[in-house]
Amino acid sequence: MAGPARSTAPRGVTLLELSIVLVVLAVLAAVAVPSFSAAMDRGRLKSTAETLLADLTEARLKSAERGLALHWTGDAAAAGRWCYAIATRPDCGCAAGAPACPGERLHRVGGEQHPAVAVLELRAIVFEPEGRAQPGGATLATARSEKLRVDTPSGGRSRICSPGGSVAGYPAC
Repeated sequence: MAGPARSTAPRGVTLLELSIVLVVLAVLAAVAVPSFSAAMDRGRLKSTAETLLADLTEARLKSAERGLALHWTGDAAAAGRWCYAIATRPDCGCAAGAPACPGERLHRVGGEQHPAVAVLELRAIVFEPEGRAQPGGATLATARSEKLRVDTPSGGRSRICSPGGSVAGYPAC
C-alpha cells in the first residue's frame, strides 16, 4: 500500500516576501498619515465653527426670550488660549482680567475645548431683543491655513462661510 503523496510545493512565506510586504505597508502608512491628520484638523475646524454658530443662534433666541440685549465677546489670544462668552453686560467677557459677573455670564467656550483651532479675528456682537444684531463674528483657522468665518450681520442670523473657498461644504466669502 502506498502512503499519502507528499506535496513538493513550499509552505509559508519567505523572509524576503515578508520584508517586501512590510516595506509596502510602511510606504502606504507614510502617505496616509499626513492626509489623515489634515482631515482630523479640518473636522475640528468644522466642529468649532458649527459650535460657535449654534451658540450665536441660541444667544439671539435668548435675547428675544428675555427681552434684553445679549453680548457675545471674546479674546483671540494665541496658542489655543482664545475664548468667547455670552453675557448680559459687555464687560463680562472671558478675557483675563474680566469681572466675574456672577449670573450675568450665560455661556463660555475656550480654546482648550477645541484643540488645533486658532481664532484669527474676533469682532463682538450685540443681539437685540427684537432679533437684530450689531454685526460681528470670528475667523477660525487650522495650522494648514484652512479657514472658516462665522458672521452675524445686522439681520441677526449667523452663518458660516469659507474665506477663499478653502473648506469644502461651505460657501466662499
